[in-house]
Amino acid sequence: MAAESAPRAHRVAGPVLRYELAFPSASRSMEHEHSVRPTPYPYPYPYPQALFLSSSPALFPLPMPFPHERLAVYQTALRFLVFANDIVENLPRGRSHLADQLTRAATSIVLNIAEGAGKFSRPDKRRYYLTALGSVTECASICDVCLLLKLITETRCQEGKKILEEVGKMLTTLAKTMEGKGEE
Repeated sequence: MAAESAPRAHRVAGPVLRYELAFPSASRSMEHEHSVRPTPYPYPYPYPQALFLSSSPALFPLPMPFPHERLAVYQTALRFLVFANDIVENLPRGRSHLADQLTRAATSIVLNIAEGAGKFSRPDKRRYYLTALGSVTECASICDVCLLLKLITETRCQEGKKILEEVGKMLTTLAKTMEGKGEE
């Protein structure tokens, strides 16, 4: 019974693991209620290994059950979403149109990455990654507009664009990885 509760790593076509919660049986104590048991994803991942975050327990103490949560581009897009939210909260009254547009575009990046990672075919994945890339460009232009209207400082604009550039490069790599390979 002790061997049953020990986590085992299963590898499938690359470095990605999926984690499921193992719920307690009647014989286990409550302290083991949420033990983590890694299981392989139901489909292979053709992504370059550099696009994945480290699976170090020190960096990520909680399980990551969804494919998109392991992508570095998703984590970086979340970082920009927090940055955009800070800009939105500090915009003066009367600029709700910019606030709404930036919020929607920043959220769109995150959601399209997640949805693309959850698709099975390469063309579907690629389409969502390219849509996210369009939202990256939209966010960069909103930063420019806010700068020209003196709503944010040049430093804040550059800080946001640096994060967006990082996201854009990773999305371009993902989209190129998915192109021309058909239904796999």
